[in-house]
Amino acid sequence: MIACHECDLHIMLPDLEVNQIAHCPRCNYQLTKRYDNTINRVMAFSISGIIFLILAFAFPFIIFKAQGIERVINLQQSIDILISQDYASLAILIYFLTIVFPCFLLAGSFYVSLAIKLRRLLPATRIIMHLLLFLQPWSMVEIFLIGILVSFIKILSLADVSLGLSFSAYVLFSICLTTVLLHLDKYQYWKKINNISMLNR
Repeated sequence: MIACHECDLHIMLPDLEVNQIAHCPRCNYQLTKRYDNTINRVMAFSISGIIFLILAFAFPFIIFKAQGIERVINLQQSIDILISQDYASLAILIYFLTIVFPCFLLAGSFYVSLAIKLRRLLPATRIIMHLLLFLQPWSMVEIFLIGILVSFIKILSLADVSLGLSFSAYVLFSICLTTVLLHLDKYQYWKKINNISMLNR
């Protein structure tokens, strides 16, 4: 028995076949979808996303060229610049919303998926699952990328700007994160966790 997120109607959901979607009969809100090979996909994209995030810190992010002067900025420096301009609170907010929280979402998704794959609840599996669902709306990776592209277009009139390898790595990190969150279905994951908990009693 679950409650619809939109209209709060209590619904008893049946077991779904692969790729089947359950909608609320009152408001048609999508309640859950059962994806094919969910656990392996989440684990694979979580590891890939973390690797791409590490690579995003290893190479130039944006390269500026103006009046014969070239400046290379990496991802960490983009945060440091805000701090140096007395925008420390904004820098911390951006760092958590675009780096820390998304990284936790990937690592936590891998951890919970590993517990389900092993059919054994690892320490704090339920707590991490709760945190994943709580932090999902606070991931602003896509908004950060859109902001960079908008700034990129505006700066083109002032200087020659090129995007480095770190930007490509961060885009791939964003794709991996989006794929993980798409497959991290709340109902399906809690169902698996509860089933494992009952089996291990």
